[in-house]
Amino acid sequence: MESSFLVSNIMKALFIILSTTNLGIIAYSIIKHELSLFSVLTLTLVFAVNIFIHFKFNEKYGAQLKVLNYTLRLIYFSRQNKNILKQYTQELANKLDEISVTLKNISKKGTVLFRAEGLDFIADYLNIAFLVKEINFLMISKEIHKHKKEILKAYNLIGELDAALSITRYRNDLDYYCEPNFFYNAEEIYITDMYHPLINDPISNSIHINNSIAITGSNMSGKSTFLRTIGLNTLFAQSICTSLSKEHKTGFYRLLTSISLNDDILQSKSYFLREAEAIKRMVSLKNDKYHSLILIDEIFKGTNPVERLAASMEILNILASGNTKVLIATHDLQILPKLVGYDYYYFTENVTKESLEFDYKIHKGITPTRNAIKILEFIKYPADIITKINKRIDVLEV
Repeated sequence: MESSFLVSNIMKALFIILSTTNLGIIAYSIIKHELSLFSVLTLTLVFAVNIFIHFKFNEKYGAQLKVLNYTLRLIYFSRQNKNILKQYTQELANKLDEISVTLKNISKKGTVLFRAEGLDFIADYLNIAFLVKEINFLMISKEIHKHKKEILKAYNLIGELDAALSITRYRNDLDYYCEPNFFYNAEEIYITDMYHPLINDPISNSIHINNSIAITGSNMSGKSTFLRTIGLNTLFAQSICTSLSKEHKTGFYRLLTSISLNDDILQSKSYFLREAEAIKRMVSLKNDKYHSLILIDEIFKGTNPVERLAASMEILNILASGNTKVLIATHDLQILPKLVGYDYYYFTENVTKESLEFDYKIHKGITPTRNAIKILEFIKYPADIITKINKRIDVLEV
C-alpha cells in the first residue's frame, strides 16, 4: 500500500456537491410534479460531468481502487472464516480477529463500493450519476491511512495462515514425514528412511553424511534420484519445516546443484558451459561463512575423457576442502582414488537378458558392477553389435 494513497477532503466535498445537485433537482421536480427546461439542462450537464469524472477517476486511481478492493476482501475473509481458522492455528486466528474488529468501519463503508458492475444496467448509471463509488472511496481512503499498520498486519497474517493451511494439507497427503531437528553449527547430516514424493511406491533410504560422498553405480540404479531426494528434503526442511523422512537431523545449508542441465539455445550456451558456470559458483562460495550442500550429477560429462577426469579430480577436492558437504554421482571410477575427504557409496542391480531388477537401496563402498551393455542386450540390440562391443571393451581394459 503506497504512502500516496489518495486522501482529499476538497475532492470529496466537490463530488458530494455534484451528487447532491442531481439528487436535489430530481427531488424538487418530484415535489413540484414538473421538470423544467432549466432542470433538464442542469441534470444533463451535471450527469455529463459526473461521467467524465467517473472514467477519469478510474483511469488515474484504478491501482488504488484495486488495493482497496483487495483490502476489503482481506477484512471480509478474516471476519467470515475466523472460526475455521481457529481450528488450525488459534494464535494467528486470534490476532487476525482483533485486527478485523479494528477495521470493521472500513468494511461497512466498502460494502457497496465494489458491487459487480455490468450486472444491473440501471444501478451502474445511478452509481455514475451520483458518484457513489468515488465518494465511498474518498471516505474509506481516510480510514485506510489511519489504519495502514493494521491492514499490513492483516495482510501478513493471512499470508502466514495461507502458508500454514497449505503445509498442513500437503502433510496430510504424505505417507509419513517429520519435522527436522536443526543444529546451527551441525557438521553432520542424518536422514532416516527418506523418500521422493513424486515417485509411486518409493523406496526409502537412510544416510549419515559426515564427509563428502561419492556415489557410484550402474545406469538406472537410482543415483540421480537419490541426489534429488537429498536436495528436495533439504529444501523442504529449511523452508516448510517438513522432511519426507522418519528422522532428519541437520544444520542449515545453502543448497547448490548441478543436475539435469541442458543446452540453452536462446542464450547460446552449451550444456558444458552451463555446467561450468554452475560449478564455478560452487567454487566461489566454498569458503563462505554459510555451509553449502553441493549436489553434482556426472561432473563434466559434456567434454572429453582426459580433461573431464583431470578437472573432476581437482575441482571435487577443492570443493570438499571448503565449508561444504559435496555429494557427487559418477560413473568415473578412475577418479575415486584421487579424491580426498570422500566416503564411498553405491547403487546396484541385477540385469540379465530377460530382466532388469534394481533394489534402489544405497550401499557402503564402490560399485562392483556395470550394466550399460547388459541393458543394450535387454532391449534387443543386434547380437553382432553386442559381440563387437564386448571385444572392444576387452582390448581397452588390457
